[in-house]
Amino acid sequence: MSKLKVQRKSKSKSQNFWDSVFLGINRDDERQKQVRLHSIDGDSGLDGIGIVMVYSTSAILAGDRFQDPYYFLERQALYAGIGLILMMLMMFFPYEALKRFAYPIFILSILVLVAVLIPGIGHRAGGSMRWLKIQSFSFQPSEFAKLGLIIFWPTF
Repeated sequence: MSKLKVQRKSKSKSQNFWDSVFLGINRDDERQKQVRLHSIDGDSGLDGIGIVMVYSTSAILAGDRFQDPYYFLERQALYAGIGLILMMLMMFFPYEALKRFAYPIFILSILVLVAVLIPGIGHRAGGSMRWLKIQSFSFQPSEFAKLGLIIFWPTF
């Protein structure tokens, strides 16, 4: 029995190193490791389903417009990969550090939402003004506001 514990300890030291590198875990907390692994698994599964759906609905259109039926699939897979990498990097980020920025981020997100309604700043697309356009870059402030709320709510 003691030999098994010794083997387990020596294995867990090297395993803990890789857990801390890839999962952001600095201590022996198996529950935290499982939650993070399930988060990665769930996100990867949903990304995979989304990529398949994008391909199944856009292969013919992409083939006609771009002579490549995989055009939208490749773009979606690229952005899903970038999102997965960013998610894994944010697992290392000490989210407690965001508490001091919660109010400025929330106020900025409200100001950006209001800026959409100002003529000349908001960009009309699809019959409604939901976009901000800065030179050739355009984005929806509602996406920034979602992140602002996620950061702001836990400060109460």
